[in-house]
Amino acid sequence: PEPLARAVLGLAIVVVLPARFSWSLTDRLGRRLSVFDGAIRIYLPNFSEDANPYQHPLFLRDHLLSGASARQISVDLRQMAAAESLRRLRLEQDVLRFSTVQASYLEAESAYLECENAAAEKRLDLAQREIENLKKSLENSEEQQKWFAEQHDSEEKKSKDLEQKLHMAKFRIKQLVEQLEIHGNKPDSDIQPPDKWEDFSDWCEKHLSGRVILSPRARGEIKAPKFKDIGMAARCLLWLANEYYRGRLEGNAGSLRGTIENGLKNDQCGGDKFKFKWQDKSVDVKWHLKNGGNTRDPARCLRIYYFWDEDNQQVVIASMPAHLRTGVT
Repeated sequence: PEPLARAVLGLAIVVVLPARFSWSLTDRLGRRLSVFDGAIRIYLPNFSEDANPYQHPLFLRDHLLSGASARQISVDLRQMAAAESLRRLRLEQDVLRFSTVQASYLEAESAYLECENAAAEKRLDLAQREIENLKKSLENSEEQQKWFAEQHDSEEKKSKDLEQKLHMAKFRIKQLVEQLEIHGNKPDSDIQPPDKWEDFSDWCEKHLSGRVILSPRARGEIKAPKFKDIGMAARCLLWLANEYYRGRLEGNAGSLRGTIENGLKNDQCGGDKFKFKWQDKSVDVKWHLKNGGNTRDPARCLRIYYFWDEDNQQVVIASMPAHLRTGVT
């Protein structure tokens, strides 16, 4: 870490986390975003607890045991720090163009010559240099504009290609699920619910990734909830990951209002609906899964508030497993 920290000084911060503290990090972020067991993780700017783990690369300990691999990872870390720093620099705010600095110098020199009543020859020479500076500045701006246009076209093409691949992958998943059901196999039928709430986040990440995701708020709420029936909560999320998820991909409105199983149903929140911030957007949480019995006992009352993330084609759990207190309730 010491030579790496020296190499990226001013570009990145290198933190060595003692093993005993990595558990606290895992409790906070979950295994999907944590770093432990001798691994290295890069947390890029704007990191948040609902970040995509693949955007913050992880290098496992096994890759560091080989000298050649470790050296290559060290090079990769340095290059990523440099590239990210350069990418986020704002011209004329974080860094000044040379032409801007030169223009300021020429302006100061012009004011000095005027105060000194300099000869016409000196003023003419200065004016010519200002003209040359303007020409170079214009040429640089045109080249930069061309580069920006090329980069924009390139990134737009990549974005469209990735979007197309994503739709193709989701369509293929839908086909495979349908084929399984034709042969009498129900997807996720052999998945066992976790035994403890402490394992619930990891269970969701392992079995429901890409279909259902827990928000940071929900992950915090399930660390030590009063609700006892973990299996019921798990079955609800499996329903969201299968019946509800397929309904959304097929273009349904997605409400699927009604009974999920005996004592469990999907219903509108009514007066309990609320605003929720997700990835810099404000969304309306209008639906929840709930059990019956008309009880508010937190040990027996289950509420799973969720919404459909259209951009990422997944279900987001905003809050669970307790009933929320609102102005109505």
